[in-house]
Amino acid sequence: MGKAKGTILVNAVKALRLKKDAAREVLPEHLHRYLEDRILAFAWYPEEDVLAILHALAKVTPDPGMDIYEFMGRIAARADLGGVYSNLLRPGDPDGSLRRASIIWRLYHDTGKQVVAESGDNSVVIEISGYEHPSRESCGTVKGWSVELVALAGGKDVKAVHGSCVLDGAKTCRFEVTWSR
Repeated sequence: MGKAKGTILVNAVKALRLKKDAAREVLPEHLHRYLEDRILAFAWYPEEDVLAILHALAKVTPDPGMDIYEFMGRIAARADLGGVYSNLLRPGDPDGSLRRASIIWRLYHDTGKQVVAESGDNSVVIEISGYEHPSRESCGTVKGWSVELVALAGGKDVKAVHGSCVLDGAKTCRFEVTWSR
């Protein structure tokens, strides 16, 4: 069973706690403890719990005008890269920041790996393989996280395309991230 770092949960749980009554209605009862217990950023939690918490958050969050999971990925990147993982961001260097993807992935998950498979002018292709808990939701958060990382590093007009997915039979989940300077 794969695990995810508490860093992933902290902001999602904080948001759920703001709407605790609504969260209790949509969150499975065995996960209600997250609404009360302290989340330790550097502890490991079951990936299944993370996914259930993301589902609950999606249900109690107003429509942000984009895919809710991409939105969550962007918010998480902003919080983490502005805080605990700020040393991984390379201002003025979106390509270099994305190249640190393998480090970043291992800080969040204990299964799978993320690598830069291709790199060009203002574009990078990221691949994720061996992840034990792939889901459309996690793909959305990766996409949003990557967009926000590039934006924080100075990229403009950032776009990410999830070109292939293990859920559709591909060997890897593949994300092409492009930007202008």
